Amino acid sequence: MSSSPILLPISTRSVGFTIRILITKMRRLLGNKYTDFNWYDLTNALYRVTLLRLHVKINEGFRHSFINPNISDQPYYPDLELFEIVKNRFPEDFAVIHRILSAIGFVKYGPDCFVPFLPLLKDEQRCDPINVRFTNLREIVNTLADPETSVEIRKHFWQHNPIPGAKWSTAEVDGKDEFLANTILSNPNDIMPDECDVNEDISTIRGIICVMGRKYSKEIVNERIEYESYGSRAQFVSSIAKPVRCPSYNDNKIEMPNCQHDIFWSPRWLKQNEIDLGVFCLLGEHSEAIKTERLLAIRFEEVATQHIYQSYLNSHLQFF
Repeated sequence: MSSSPILLPISTRSVGFTIRILITKMRRLLGNKYTDFNWYDLTNALYRVTLLRLHVKINEGFRHSFINPNISDQPYYPDLELFEIVKNRFPEDFAVIHRILSAIGFVKYGPDCFVPFLPLLKDEQRCDPINVRFTNLREIVNTLADPETSVEIRKHFWQHNPIPGAKWSTAEVDGKDEFLANTILSNPNDIMPDECDVNEDISTIRGIICVMGRKYSKEIVNERIEYESYGSRAQFVSSIAKPVRCPSYNDNKIEMPNCQHDIFWSPRWLKQNEIDLGVFCLLGEHSEAIKTERLLAIRFEEVATQHIYQSYLNSHLQFF
């Protein structure tokens, strides 16, 4: 084994993209029968809870590694009570969410051992669409809702927006989902309330999981996430962060993310099933907001041993 574990920075944009695609599909499958169901609230609750579960999945493994925890964002989050709530409340799960979370964890390749982690962000670039986390979501939505925030920060986030329930002011006013100098996020408190009730969120999610389990069982897995389990080599798949985004949320017409994303690479050679899962999970997007750039080295294209040309959207849709 290598003398020390190799750190593998994890990005989070695909959580939001996956949820937007999932909500779009569920509305198509169930919409005519469940016209009163609040898909908007579900979208936001599912995003919050999935980001929390991802953070727990990384931290539970990271805590047991021989690595200085201070290089990772919020390494001791959440507290034990919240962890137990998250860990024990999902005996059934959406298959696509389960697939992403299960892919994250320690992984070995030959003599090397890789440890996923959430790298610290630069203070001036904390509003980063590539690294939205449960622990910084409230800060991010407040920043985007503030008209005093620089146009450059708001536009960059808008162009790469991963938040599936985000509503933007210009789209709300005239229906045109385009960025203008005065465009701000119009629903920060819906996306991340100041006092987030995780139990209520989970109850909302569990309700629709039960409905989907009865009617479309292949969309649900009856298996708990093992939070200290090994992950998949799919985590190696890396890429630049292209301007792919969730369009502004419209209750009357939820649009899929515009997913023109098809160039990836890996620092180690992968099998096709690992590539498919890696492109789907999109856990290795490069971001200039990372505080210590050397921690991103494993993600650089210069160290790639395998280049991958495959559509993110097609890799995604095969799992639906």
